Amino acid sequence: SNLERSNSGYGVNTSWPVEGGTIGGTPPVFPPDAIIGTFNRIGNLVHFVINVDFDNITSFGTGQYYVKLPYPAISDYLFSSGHLLDFSANKGYIIIGQVDADSDVLRLYYLGSNSQLEDFEHNAPKTLTTDDHFDISGTYEIEG
Repeated sequence: SNLERSNSGYGVNTSWPVEGGTIGGTPPVFPPDAIIGTFNRIGNLVHFVINVDFDNITSFGTGQYYVKLPYPAISDYLFSSGHLLDFSANKGYIIIGQVDADSDVLRLYYLGSNSQLEDFEHNAPKTLTTDDHFDISGTYEIEG
């Protein structure tokens, strides 16, 4: 991770340069400030919030979206607090993030109509537009 492991982020909301992209396909093209991430570290627990603004995106890319957490997770986690807002239709979609142990790559899914996880992509669960917004948050444990 890009962060100092000492006291960085303890007890305060600290921002970090969130990386994001796609697994397979072509990566999206967006300005560096399109993804905003803050975290609060308390001991070995990290609470994160990631907001993705699609306003100035020039290409949504193809493939499954991912974002990177501020620290690698100590074990596998599934975060169900993600939300995709379809602004023009005033509809919301549940977005789920999954990270493996010893990884900081949070793969993004949506809850399909059959209650199974489906890859969150430029055209699923809906075709994305620059009016849309995505966010996800959660708390997880990291190495000490």
